[in-house]
Amino acid sequence: MYGKFKFFSFNKQSDWNRGWMTNLTCTDGLRIPTTQRYIRRRLITAEELGKDHEFLSAVAGPYGLIFLMDQLAGLWTYDYRNRRREVLIESGHGQFTADAMISGSGNHLYIVDRYPNAPVICYSMTLGSTTFIKLDSGGGRPLALTTGYGNEAFLAVGRENAAGGHIDIWRISPSGHAEIWADLSGITDIPAMDLYISYPGGSSLYLLDGLSGRLWICKDGKIAEKRQLEVKGHLVGLGVDQDGGIYSGDTRQEAGTLSLTDRFLLNYPAGNDGAGECLAYSGWVDGLTMDPENRLFIWNGRQGTMSILEKQDRINTGYNGSSAGVYILPPLDSTESENEWHRITLDADIPNDTQIKVSYFAVETLEMVLQGRLTNLETWLGDETLSMQQRLELLEPLWSKAIVNPRDALLRNARGRYLMIKIELGGSETSTPCIDRMRIYFPRMTMLDYMPAVYQQDAASRDFLSRYLAIFGSMLDNMEEKIDNIAELFDAETVAGSVMDWLASWLGIAVDDNWDDETLRKLIIKAPYIFARRGTREALEIFLEIFTGVKPLIVEHFQFKHFQETTELKELMEKLYGQDPYAFTVLLNPAGSLTTSQVGTLQSILAQEKPAFTDARLVILQPWMYMDMHSYLGINTYLSELTPLKLDNQSAVPFNSLIIDQE
Repeated sequence: MYGKFKFFSFNKQSDWNRGWMTNLTCTDGLRIPTTQRYIRRRLITAEELGKDHEFLSAVAGPYGLIFLMDQLAGLWTYDYRNRRREVLIESGHGQFTADAMISGSGNHLYIVDRYPNAPVICYSMTLGSTTFIKLDSGGGRPLALTTGYGNEAFLAVGRENAAGGHIDIWRISPSGHAEIWADLSGITDIPAMDLYISYPGGSSLYLLDGLSGRLWICKDGKIAEKRQLEVKGHLVGLGVDQDGGIYSGDTRQEAGTLSLTDRFLLNYPAGNDGAGECLAYSGWVDGLTMDPENRLFIWNGRQGTMSILEKQDRINTGYNGSSAGVYILPPLDSTESENEWHRITLDADIPNDTQIKVSYFAVETLEMVLQGRLTNLETWLGDETLSMQQRLELLEPLWSKAIVNPRDALLRNARGRYLMIKIELGGSETSTPCIDRMRIYFPRMTMLDYMPAVYQQDAASRDFLSRYLAIFGSMLDNMEEKIDNIAELFDAETVAGSVMDWLASWLGIAVDDNWDDETLRKLIIKAPYIFARRGTREALEIFLEIFTGVKPLIVEHFQFKHFQETTELKELMEKLYGQDPYAFTVLLNPAGSLTTSQVGTLQSILAQEKPAFTDARLVILQPWMYMDMHSYLGINTYLSELTPLKLDNQSAVPFNSLIIDQE
């Protein structure tokens, strides 16, 4: 429209790293960082569990189940998603006592009493069968039990002898195989220990003495690390998240008595032995379980309740205790004296209850009197001995009035060679604004420069008219910038979202919700090669491989017609592939299961890309072996086992589930 603007642009991490920030991160745009903190998602009360039985212990299991042990050693399951309780093993069975330890994972539940040489009981929830596993523990006493995220169990067994004490960690499989996985020797105070064990997956197993706070970390069957956790009372339970953070209940003693109200959930971050309090829960902790999704299940035996804690992203608090972050840009040098800065634009996401405030000032030189002495502003800002609070307090008189959420704003009264900008991001508890790109334009040029001089004679009206015309000037500037950069819209390697769909429509590609940006990008880039071979087997294979990630198998009539000469095979060939010589079968062996919508998209692709006057048949291969069906050696032939029947809002009954009657 008029002369060429210059601008400073901040849109990469390296750009943002040039400035000074507090309580902000710039790895993915400028935003307030978040941390995952536990919140109590649900409290399962004693009334909900049922007051007709007194439950002594409870642990979380798979598939949304909680295992409950009553005072008569009856074992129950409670489906907390559907609020349904069922008996698993009736009381009076004589297999274990009410003091037994229980732990479940996968399709199996393990039960073991605490007396010496007690057998391990493995209960299959799929088959309803029980396996008794006898350990050759030499009179050892079971101390702690846990299961991993598979079907194996780990049991700590304590043994005492004249040379001292041993704690053996046994690994037990559902088939009954048991072996010593790790040996902790030289422990002489086993009778005085209160042990808890956790296996969060991978190769690490954690063993905690709740009385002393000693923690052993075993890897690959050996003690890899010993730690001493800060203990203010008696630790109860052990949960280890996938980041190595440790959680345990705390019993504090005051004046020699146990306080009912002074009991908390403690958190020991990975590699840190100092205790922090998890504010999501306070009260008795008589049992603690952590599931693969890092959910914590806390059993309060005094009240008969189960609390479920889940991690949720929370905004970090800054130096002043608020959920805000501050960023100061490095001095922007226009290289021109008396330069008048024009405007600032932000490409930002600003959720509800959040805001972005921008303040600025312009100076002719960076030499300023700060803290009673003449100093260079940029050097002073870079002084690492200064806190952000000190920087902000000393510069506070210089900043302009803040502009709130300035997606496109004029910089008024900003005249000088250098421009300083302060950005304040204010977040809510769970949301943060994010600045993806920022531009600062200079020098000031307005449409008023093209109008007769009479419109510029009065200073007050000139200022108002200049700002008013700047509204239209910004619209035209943005339009011209889009026109100048229109070539970017045709680059499939850089565009995304609706622009990607628009490019695909140019090529006649029917896009639906099953196409993500990366898959569509691959197709558009490969489109010239595919379209040059459209209607051929090769083109169809490439098209389907891009969508599914696996190469399809295409069976044409000529490939199996010689089998039809054999009477025994003719009927089978017709059943599998049909008898139409102008039809072909597409066999797909996807890496995961396909939704009905995705199968519909595949059918649409076949209908659009198949050769004229032919029919296409789609077969989704399943991971099993059945004679005279679509089972192909080395492709989809797998040995599988029975899977448990799960009924909830997120699961379907598998094809190979077994329904049993326990009555």
